[in-house]
Amino acid sequence: MTSLCLIPACLRSISTPNGQTSPGSAKRLRLNRWLPFAVILVTTAQRSAAQATIQVNTTQQGVTAGQCSLQEAIYSTEFLSNIAIDSTDPDHTYTTGCVAGTGKGDTTL
Repeated sequence: MTSLCLIPACLRSISTPNGQTSPGSAKRLRLNRWLPFAVILVTTAQRSAAQATIQVNTTQQGVTAGQCSLQEAIYSTEFLSNIAIDSTDPDHTYTTGCVAGTGKGDTTL
């Protein structure tokens, strides 16, 4: 079984039982040195494309004068902007107090 070693003291001691360095130990040493950086890179790349969190702060429906209702938060997610529809035929929109959605799995609270 191969174990992953991320501690510097452990990285220096990759050797066979007779004290010789194994042929693959240099490759494992390089992998173990770069693995933490790769993990950080992947996790920060995920966060840079993260979704928006839209806070609902009123239970009032319709035009909420700068606040964010659940209905407006759903519109914000769908339209990728902080707008909502207040009338149709023809469609008329207004600016809400919600954060603009990103379309990448936004969270509405």
